[in-house]
Amino acid sequence: MKAGRAASILAVALSGFALSACGNGASSLGKQACGDVAKSIILYNESLRAGSPAAVSHLTEEATVELRLALPLAAAAADDDTTWQPLEATLSETNRFSRADGSPNQGKMNEGELITALTAQCPNVPS
Repeated sequence: MKAGRAASILAVALSGFALSACGNGASSLGKQACGDVAKSIILYNESLRAGSPAAVSHLTEEATVELRLALPLAAAAADDDTTWQPLEATLSETNRFSRADGSPNQGKMNEGELITALTAQCPNVPS
């Protein structure tokens, strides 16, 4: 009887540890995604002050790349912790961004339209 009870206590303790590890993983991934979001917003804001069209295009493209790097991280975090789902959804909107190459799937959005949502979903991100 004591062995069974000890095994039950051990199983509960291990499952609690495993669940806390999952939560930490989601939090870590979400924070990494927010780090990419922060870099993107900084680049986007720099593009607004850039002196030449080439610099604007380059900085805007770099900002978009950072947002797209954040998407798989946010998606993985959202799989483990649903509080990251709004960030994942917002980041998925980058598929609708205008493209400098004039491709047929050219969208009508830009990062500026997402900044309010991104800053709300990622604490400590510049606006």
